[in-house]
Amino acid sequence: MPWASAVSTAKSAFQRVTAHSPWALASATIVVAFVVAWFAGVVLSFRHASGLSGRDRVLQFFEPASFQWSVAILVALVLWVVGRRLDPAPHPAPKSRLRELLPMALFLAAAAVGISATIDALVELTAFGNGIDAAFSGLIDYLAILLIGAATAWWAFREITKPSA
Repeated sequence: MPWASAVSTAKSAFQRVTAHSPWALASATIVVAFVVAWFAGVVLSFRHASGLSGRDRVLQFFEPASFQWSVAILVALVLWVVGRRLDPAPHPAPKSRLRELLPMALFLAAAAVGISATIDALVELTAFGNGIDAAFSGLIDYLAILLIGAATAWWAFREITKPSA
């Protein structure tokens, strides 16, 4: 009996998932990976490791300020927008939590990248005593990440304010 219940639940979940566009599912998967990776970074920032400075802990805590995550969130937004254009919802569009929440999640993820890059840039200012070349390199990196995050957040905000197709 428990096996039949598990199979029934799995079939029901599969039907709910396959009802969504593959574009939206791919985009949502990237956002979920972003959240999980950030949570892992937060946990790692509190580890008991000798030699780990407070500066390193802050940079670990705000791990989303990386070029890889800023581009990943941009790709997730592109997937969402392309999917919305290529696979429009039937009219009238059925209610879908994914369709309602994903644009906001993309906006929040892009904002988290931008805010993290800003905080990391401020932390990088403390590295000028350890070498001006490394500090400038870090500041330039975080500025580039901030620009990608800000552009992505702006685009995601525009997608939130668009009426549903």
